[in-house]
Amino acid sequence: MFTNTIRGRGMPDDTNAILAFTGNKDMHDAYLETQKVITDADVSELEAGLTDCMKRFKYHFPNRKLPKQFATCMSGFDYNFAFPDSIMVVSLEMYLGRSNVFYKMLQWPQYQVRVLNKEYMLPDMVRGWLISEFDNAQPVNNLLNNMIQFGKVFYACDALLPETADSIKIGYNSAQMKYCDEYEKNVWGFLPPTICYMTTILKQLVSSQQMVLLPQPSATNVRPALQCGWVGKL
Repeated sequence: MFTNTIRGRGMPDDTNAILAFTGNKDMHDAYLETQKVITDADVSELEAGLTDCMKRFKYHFPNRKLPKQFATCMSGFDYNFAFPDSIMVVSLEMYLGRSNVFYKMLQWPQYQVRVLNKEYMLPDMVRGWLISEFDNAQPVNNLLNNMIQFGKVFYACDALLPETADSIKIGYNSAQMKYCDEYEKNVWGFLPPTICYMTTILKQLVSSQQMVLLPQPSATNVRPALQCGWVGKL
């Protein structure tokens, strides 16, 4: 499962692929860094948070199946969350802290590394899980349908993470949250009446970064379409 699903390279149980990955010096150094930054106490806290989320999920969606288990891994800086075979998997090297040397070596942009802190692990996992669980099955792939879909996801995040700050759940900083609140009317006024036919700006909703399934806001473009879709907040 690791090589085929998490790493996306090789065939299942590909021993050579596993040995090449685990023997890579950079990956070994990154692993040692995760051991320093993310402690056993952090993982235990994450497990406790996930347990509480699953209890709330079962309350709101009693007919839905819960994930089978939770696991941590090293994805080679490819993913921060994956959900293969009903297993919630988080990549620890994606949460080493915004100033970590590995992110500087990779030359990732600041808007991306700003949210690579361990306090984002739980909301990222929950949001990724919900996106996987409630796939957007709308036959028309347009801006409006995506706004509604992500709005529902964030609204569900509110129910599962009632004590987590909105800025952490959506990945915005305080200035971006303030902008969306202050200029809500302007944002809605800017969106044209032909919104349901707009498909060319869908890329503003889902980032093309390696953060699979998880939309990330830009420092210069807060992508307020996601905020507008957050029906419980407007």
